[in-house]
This record gives sequence, C-alpha cells and structure tokens, in this order.
Amino acid sequence: MPALNGFQSTPFVPGTRVQVANRFTAHWCGGFEVADVVDGSYRLRRRSDGIVLPATFPSEQLRAEEWVNPPG
Repeated sequence: MPALNGFQSTPFVPGTRVQVANRFTAHWCGGFEVADVVDGSYRLRRRSDGIVLPATFPSEQLRAEEWVNPPG
C-alpha cells in the first residue's frame, strides 16, 4: 500500500485528478491525473494531451484537486 499524504486518507486510484508539488518553485501544478500505481508510487497522465509522464511520484508530492477548491 502506498504511503498516504496529508491531504488524502486513502491511496489515489487511477483517474484521480491531482496536483503535483513543484520542488523548484514550491507551488502546486495542476492538470494531471493518476494513470497507474507502480511500487507504491504514482505514474501521472498530463490531461492536456493524454501523455503519461515517464517518472513516478510519491504520494507526498501529490494532492487531489478537490482539496484545493472543495465543493460547497
């Protein structure tokens, strides 16, 4: 089971829209979704063009988009 981040109480599943922590600017970057879970890390798909990124990302570098602007 992947490690859980501070925003997510369960592991991310494929199709979940997420933001990625940008380690260079210390900001969150949107426009991604989980494509697959690989050895406890996540492979992401860029939503703008459907390309799956070659790198994997630990859960600590991801947050679900709904945490940014929760409904209600």
